Amino acid sequence: MKISTRILITLVLSLAILGSTIIGISYFNTLKNEKMFLDEYQKSSYAFYENELKTILSIAHQTSMAIYKTQKEKGVSDEKIKEAILDKFDELRFFDDKSGYIFVYEMDGTNVILPTNKALKGKNMSDMKDSKGKFFLKELLEAAKKGGGIVGYEFPKVKDGQPFLKFSYSMPFAPYNWMMGTGIYVDNVETEVAKLRAQIHDNTVAQMTTFVIMSFVLILLGIGITLIMVRQTITSPLNKLIARADNLSSGDGDLTRKLEVEGNDEIAQASQSINRFIEKVRILI
Repeated sequence: MKISTRILITLVLSLAILGSTIIGISYFNTLKNEKMFLDEYQKSSYAFYENELKTILSIAHQTSMAIYKTQKEKGVSDEKIKEAILDKFDELRFFDDKSGYIFVYEMDGTNVILPTNKALKGKNMSDMKDSKGKFFLKELLEAAKKGGGIVGYEFPKVKDGQPFLKFSYSMPFAPYNWMMGTGIYVDNVETEVAKLRAQIHDNTVAQMTTFVIMSFVLILLGIGITLIMVRQTITSPLNKLIARADNLSSGDGDLTRKLEVEGNDEIAQASQSINRFIEKVRILI
C-alpha cells in the first residue's frame, strides 16, 4: 500500500471518529437541554395553576365567611346560612372552558355539593378513586385538615367522560367543618409540552442534519487539501527519488544530475544522502 494511501486512510478514519464524537456529544447535550427546558416549562405552568387555584378558593372562602358572619348576626339558622353559601357555588363556573367550579365535602367525606354531579349530594365519597386507583378525596380532606394543599389526580370533565389530569386545592371552612375545594384541568399543559417536544425534536434533527452535511463537506475539503499536500511534499519527491535510484541502478546513469533538495524532512535528508553518494561515485570514476 502506498504511503499516500495509508495517510489518506488514517486521515479519513481520524476525521470520521472526531466528527462522530462531536456529533454524539452535541446531540446528547441537546437532548439534555431539551429535557431541562421542558421540565422547567412544565413546572412553571403547574405552579401558575396552583397559585390560580389558591387565589380562587381564597376568594370563595372569604365570600362564604362573609355570608356566614352577616347571616349569623341577623340570627339566621345554620341551615339557611348553608343554603345561602351553597347557592353561590351551585351555578358558579370559571375558566375559559367553564370547567372550574367549587365543591364542598364534610370532613368525613360526605358530599355537600358537586355542581357537575348533583346526584352525589349526601353520599359518603371518601373511598372515591381516580382511574389510577388514587384516593384523591381522602388526600384533599387531609390537606384541608392541615390548613390547605394541592392534590393531583385524574377526573372526567363531564359525568362518565374520559378522565384528565386535574389539580385541586382544598382548605377548611371551620364554621361547618367543611372541606372546600376547586380544581383545574392541566391536560393542556401536557399537550403544550408534547407540542414543544415535537418542535424541539424537529429543530434538533434539522440542526444535526445541517451539522452532518457541513462536517462531511469539511471532511472532503480536508481530504482534498491533504491529497494536494501529500502529492507535493511526499509523493512527488519520492517519485523523483525512486526515478533517480532506478536511473543509477541501470548502469549508465547520469552522475552529473543531482536530486532537488527542498526543506529538511526525511525525504530531503534521503535526497541529500543520495546526492553525496552520487558525488563520491562520480569522483571515483
